[in-house]
Amino acid sequence: MIDQSTVGHAQTFTTVDLPAVLADYHRPHPGVKIEFVEDISPLVLVMQNLLRGGLDMAFIALDDRPLDHPCEVLTSYHEPLVWASR
Repeated sequence: MIDQSTVGHAQTFTTVDLPAVLADYHRPHPGVKIEFVEDISPLVLVMQNLLRGGLDMAFIALDDRPLDHPCEVLTSYHEPLVWASR
C-alpha cells in the first residue's frame, strides 16, 4: 500500500485547480500523505526530478516534441495537460 506520494509541478503551470485535484485524490485515499513540491525550474529539471525518483508524479505542460523519457503519460481530452508518473 502506498503511504506517501510526492507530486510536483513547474511554477508556471496554472490551468488546473491543484488544491481541488489533490483533494479529489485524497478523499478516497485518506491514509496517503501527499507532499506537494512546486518548482521554479524549467520543465526539463522537473522531468529529471521525476525520473530520478524525487517525484512520484508531476503535472506538466508539454509542447509537441516527442518524449524521450520512460514515463506513462495521461492527457486530458480538452486540455493540453499531461500527468506523467514513473
